[in-house]
Order: sequence, then structure tokens, then C-alpha cells
Amino acid sequence: MNDDRALAAELMQEYAENSPFHGVLSTPTFSVEGGNPACGDKISMTVKLEDGLVKEAKFIAHGCLISRAAAGLMGELIENKSVEQVLGLGIKELEQGLGAEFRSRVKCVLLPLHVLQEGLKQHQKNPICAGPFHVLVPRNLGM
Repeated sequence: MNDDRALAAELMQEYAENSPFHGVLSTPTFSVEGGNPACGDKISMTVKLEDGLVKEAKFIAHGCLISRAAAGLMGELIENKSVEQVLGLGIKELEQGLGAEFRSRVKCVLLPLHVLQEGLKQHQKNPICAGPFHVLVPRNLGM
């Protein structure tokens, strides 16, 4: 394994296992959960919105290292960002943050982001509902 791949693997391990964003918020604005039934990856998130910003988010992820690492990184990427900024995030930001490209594992790396973005959209449609909103990964995610 070359140095870049070893560094990316180490970074993913760190995000997957030691993220400060792992857990559940006690007073979230909404919760969302989703998964990829094809592989069994699942993620649950609690999100606190304040003045149009994602103030805080916590997640619990079960599945492959890549989806768990992406969830950990995502916590950093979205904190104190506007809902519009979060809705505009994509694979490029996740790949940059994790230090690797995921050509064959696009659904894995996008799962946490997709679940969060769909939860934000559902919350925008029905802001009174705190969820949990349920999201499944579409077959064409990342294609």
C-alpha cells in the first residue's frame, strides 16, 4: 500500500471510530434515519437547526468503514453551515476530506450525506414534525 492510501485508510479509521459527532442529541430539531438495503449500511442522525444553520448534528452509523468515516467527516463539514450550504455538498467534499476517491463505493461514501440532505428537505416541507424521517438510498445515488 503506498503512503497516500495508507494515510487515507488511517484517516478513515479515525473518522469512523473516534468522531466527536458520534451519538444522539438530547434536544434535536429533527431526526432522520436511512440505509442502503443492498449492503446493510444504516445511519441515524439527530440534527439541531438554529436560525437557518445546522448548529449541531450527531450520528450513529452501522456498516462499512467508508460510510462510518463519511458520517464522521460530515459532522465537521456541516457544523454552523446554512441549510442551503449543506444541501449543496457532494462527493467532492467528502473525497477531499477523506483523502481518497471512491469510484466503486460511491453509495457508501454518500449515504450519510444523502440521509441528512433528505432529512433537511423533509423538515423544510414539514417543520413542525421532528421525525424520525426515513430515507432509503436510491439505486442511482452517485451515478
